[in-house]
Order: sequence, then structure tokens, then C-alpha cells
Amino acid sequence: MFGHKGGEKVKAGTYWSVTTGELASIPQQGVFLPGGAEQRFIRAPLPLMLLLGPLAGAAYVMFLPFIGFATVAAFLGQRSWQGAKAGGHAVTHMVAIPTWAPGIAQLTRRTARPRRAEAPAKAAPERTEDGLTDLEEEVKARRRDQEKS
Repeated sequence: MFGHKGGEKVKAGTYWSVTTGELASIPQQGVFLPGGAEQRFIRAPLPLMLLLGPLAGAAYVMFLPFIGFATVAAFLGQRSWQGAKAGGHAVTHMVAIPTWAPGIAQLTRRTARPRRAEAPAKAAPERTEDGLTDLEEEVKARRRDQEKS
């Protein structure tokens, strides 16, 4: 049988876990493989392991710089895409302003509001000779009118 499950009694040798990637060295026959039944193991002959070990290390050393360049390129590509997308949104927003009016600069996101005509301010009441204001005289006149009716 080529494949084995965790917890199975096996011969002595080296076993490679397909699920975790770990090597399990079994020193004598009749010892159980580590892990549960969900782990799968493949028996790896010693000459194959001696050949694959240095090849895996060489592949790591050769491809590590390319992985770094690819990571930097992916990062810069993502950042430039996000910048272009944000710039496109800003340009679209400026062009699609529904309150556009000729002669008004649309340099901000705020919409131009027409100015309201201001009401003329009331003049402050003037003081009379005896110290009463015009307002006080008006209040007295209204009270007299209310008493008459």
C-alpha cells in the first residue's frame, strides 16, 4: 500500500505527511504514525529524500528573489490601481455636478448657494427727554388701547 493514515502501524522508515508537510521518522517496525486518521502519509525511501532535500533548498534559493520582485510589483500595481480609481471618482464627481452654473468656479465639493436679501436692521429707539424710549411709549399706548376695548 502506497499511502498511510495517521495512527496506523507501519514499517521502519521515513514518512512524509501530505497534509502538514512534516517528515516522520519511524526507527523500528511496528510503531504507529503520529496524528489522527485525517492525516495522510507517504513512505519516502531514503535515497529519494537525500536527492529531494538539496533540490528543494536550491529551488528556494533560486526563486526567493523573484518572489520578492513579484510581491513588490503586485503591491505597486495595487496602489497605482487604487490611485487611478480614486482620481477617476474625483474627476467624475467634478464633471457630474448637477448644480453647475456658468460663471461660478466649481473647485470644491460645496454647491453654490444664492445669497439671501438681508432685511434692513431696525434702528435703535432714541431716548426722549424724560428718559423713556420710543418703545416704552408704544407699550403704554397699546395698553391704553387694550383697556379701552
